[in-house]
Amino acid sequence: MKRPILAFAIVMLALSVHAQALGFLEPGEFAWYLDERGEGAYLRCYLYLDSSLGQHAFLVRSIDLKVRGSADFYLMYLFETEEGLRIGEVEGDDEGDAPGHRQAILDAANFANFRLFHAADIGWSSVVEDPWTDRDPPYTLHFDLGAALPLFGFSGIRYEDEETPSYRLISAGIVPPGADPVDYIAKSPPVPSGSPAPSGTLAIEGGEALDVRLGYWSLTLDGKWTPREEPGYRGYWLSERSGRDAQVSFESAPLDPRVDARAFVARVLKMTLLTYNLPVNYDSVEFEERDGLVWLRFAASREGARRTAQVYAVKVGDGFVELLNFSAFEDVWLSNEAYFEGILDSVR
Repeated sequence: MKRPILAFAIVMLALSVHAQALGFLEPGEFAWYLDERGEGAYLRCYLYLDSSLGQHAFLVRSIDLKVRGSADFYLMYLFETEEGLRIGEVEGDDEGDAPGHRQAILDAANFANFRLFHAADIGWSSVVEDPWTDRDPPYTLHFDLGAALPLFGFSGIRYEDEETPSYRLISAGIVPPGADPVDYIAKSPPVPSGSPAPSGTLAIEGGEALDVRLGYWSLTLDGKWTPREEPGYRGYWLSERSGRDAQVSFESAPLDPRVDARAFVARVLKMTLLTYNLPVNYDSVEFEERDGLVWLRFAASREGARRTAQVYAVKVGDGFVELLNFSAFEDVWLSNEAYFEGILDSVR
């Protein structure tokens, strides 16, 4: 069974003795990006190892998608100064067959500094401008930032006059304790995919409204949902075409009053993405704050499996934090969007 997200986040919080300049990162956190700036096409991976005495260690991998077999590994350090983070020692192969590989090192420093310098501007979903007035001609980059997005906190970077990002997040995860980080950065990033949905649509006809409580949550279901309880799980299942076409459940944990609640919610939602048991489609990730709740939506899938539509909501109360987990097969969701949105609108 997948490890409960809140429990994992609390453990990581207890281990976060690295709360220096990059205190928002977890040891073992990594992310893959597709870099299509200019005429190039690269996969860039950054894996945060740890920090010590103001130095932060990263593993970096760069793959040139236009040159067969061209890839480089680096171990790099960023060190803290009064002006921000600077590149320190760099170890690795740099044979010159693809000069663009070393750009990944510069990017790591630039992206980490950008997040640090703009920490006050980052909400759950923000666009922050990065003007380059000293270039000829001058231009402005737009960073699509989010407080709960992995690693450097952005999903994409695009030029001000373009809609498509030239640098975008495509995959992320976290290395389990005791595992070799190199094994994770050496693998190609998992690409979300999915098998065709079953033929025909599934139309759900809602029954009589049924108000239910899950922990501190209240929501309105109907008689088609059945309660389900097993070790580590309490919720409701909807079984129309399969054993579980949709489900809703919750997790609960105490919240130390000394902890910044907003930062903890960001960590919980980020860990949700990093530890999800299917590859997340980061183009589908959405955050929203309304009615005192923070919402996360995304789609996920792996080859040979049906795509899943996933919704999480986080509630913080006096001494507790709760996570509501709602998911459905995407084809079922899309065929009954008004039905499911009605349930989510009832969540309190």
